[in-house]
Amino acid sequence: MIICHRCKLENDGDEDFCARCRTYIGPPRPYKVEPADYVHPDDAGALDPLSAIPLFTALAKQTIEKNYARTRAHLLSRTIPIFRKNYPRLYETAAYCARVLGLRTLPELYLSPDLELNAYAFGTVEKPVLVLTAGLARSMNQHEVSAVVGHEMGHIKVEHIVYQTLARFILSGMQLVGATSILFNLVSSALFKKWARASEISADRAGLLVAQDLDHVRSAYLKLAGWRGQESLTAFFERQRVQEERLESRLYELITSHPFTTQRLSEMGAFFLSRQYRSLVENIEKNNMLYRIFKRESES
Repeated sequence: MIICHRCKLENDGDEDFCARCRTYIGPPRPYKVEPADYVHPDDAGALDPLSAIPLFTALAKQTIEKNYARTRAHLLSRTIPIFRKNYPRLYETAAYCARVLGLRTLPELYLSPDLELNAYAFGTVEKPVLVLTAGLARSMNQHEVSAVVGHEMGHIKVEHIVYQTLARFILSGMQLVGATSILFNLVSSALFKKWARASEISADRAGLLVAQDLDHVRSAYLKLAGWRGQESLTAFFERQRVQEERLESRLYELITSHPFTTQRLSEMGAFFLSRQYRSLVENIEKNNMLYRIFKRESES
């Protein structure tokens, strides 16, 4: 048995996260994976203009506090919580991703009945929530799911999640509270979109660090882009590339919150070949080795 230092619950010895408060209770992870190690340079500085907006911090917190409980309640009314007992493969994949990336808390996990392929995180850094759709769970293998889940946990690790939640409220048309809400929405919408595109590249790197297989990451992202096997993966990728390089597509990208798929895969390919990636993977493998030793000794 392992006693959680936070809530004092006794957990089974094979658990890495507390069943009650979701705090990490597994073996030590001495080789840290820090956000600064994989955050894209454009992401690192993109929030500076937002921080300069008057009352930004206060408005952000006020908005999230107002909408978080309502959003979570709506989610609970139409999704199924994911636990080890009911969805062991999804739970274990999520727990593995959280352990590898060094999250202190496993997000609340939910399965949405939606058939579209999607995943998203929202909430606060202290209370993150991660949602997977049934369409994604059915259409992707475990390696592909780990790339997508790792991406979302990358957002959480870098603490994008607070800004993402606020951006989702703004970009979906929800009104901020306070007298400056209209001006704030107008100014911050464009800034959020610019930052959001950069933050996706950072999170993509986290997903790659978890999956450690560029082919599986590539197939996962092309499935998210619409590939369903009607044509070869290579042919679909080339068709996507040609479409995304058109002038009207480039202009459209400027008003979206996500970069185009082929750009993201190109960025991940470059990261995969970098010394930075190799160094991070070495640290992850060292932690995994210590994890296996610790678990083996605890079982003996």
